[in-house]
Amino acid sequence: VAISAFAFISGHASIPLLCFNGFIFGVLNALWYPAFSGIMPLIVPNPLLQAANSLVGIGANLGFTLGASVAGIVVSTAGAGWGLLIDAGTFLIAGVLVYRMKVPNSTPLAEGEKRESIFSQLREGWFEFSSRKWIVYVVVGYSFFYLGFEGFLGVLAPVQIKEAMGGAKDMGIMMFGFGVGAVLGTVFALKLRPRRPLLLGLGVLPVAALWAFALAVPLPLWVLFITALGTGIGMDLMYANWMTTLQTHVPDEALSRVSSYDAFGSMVFAPIGLFLAGPFTHLVGARTALITVGIIIALATSLPLLSKEVRQIERIDV
Repeated sequence: VAISAFAFISGHASIPLLCFNGFIFGVLNALWYPAFSGIMPLIVPNPLLQAANSLVGIGANLGFTLGASVAGIVVSTAGAGWGLLIDAGTFLIAGVLVYRMKVPNSTPLAEGEKRESIFSQLREGWFEFSSRKWIVYVVVGYSFFYLGFEGFLGVLAPVQIKEAMGGAKDMGIMMFGFGVGAVLGTVFALKLRPRRPLLLGLGVLPVAALWAFALAVPLPLWVLFITALGTGIGMDLMYANWMTTLQTHVPDEALSRVSSYDAFGSMVFAPIGLFLAGPFTHLVGARTALITVGIIIALATSLPLLSKEVRQIERIDV
């Protein structure tokens, strides 16, 4: 992020540089997600995992909403480079805080025991992942969800808002609703204790398809605001319940490995969705593209519930 910031400030920013930095950022984020997922059960008792995941979500979503608001002011007054430099500073602060964390080792090595090779860990992680069909079904569903949703949020929504509505102002209002919904979703997750967490989480996610359908028409801005709000609620309610379910049903020593496959599988089609959204919109038009994406999202979030394992898995509090 700092490299991108200095490139903008000095006037040397280029598409190849930004693509390379984006690739590095993606790699580092991919390393962070499974590691962080595996830490939570080591420092938080099982009965408090749902609350802990919800609080993490609240902090992240408040930061996202506040950051988006501040970024607009900084970029419009000082420029994108200085906005990125401030962003780099927040990553530095976060890195220092994480570095100071004291995390117990869940599987200390016995005397003379050698640490497993990376290939052995990957093989064992795949076994733990693939042997739990409920994880596989949800991750496959999420891979297609992000195929549609990333293209929707990154390409289709801005194009439709610009062509058929009020442009950046309406987009900002809609995204504000999405951010508020994300905060509310984590608050609801903090309070709710569903016996079947994935049934609840996946049951509310299809509202994201309604957002795409509403924008395809397009319906009035207040309807788009409500569907964006509902999408934010659904996504973060599902996130908290999903993380808690993983952390309580997967052994601690295997959790980070399973989370690695979860992260990879869930996001594997997201770049493809972004890449194809532009040409597809150019070919069929924004309205048809939005309807298509809405159908993909609806199917991706509904079909996993056909699995008995997904519907009936229960929460564990002890």
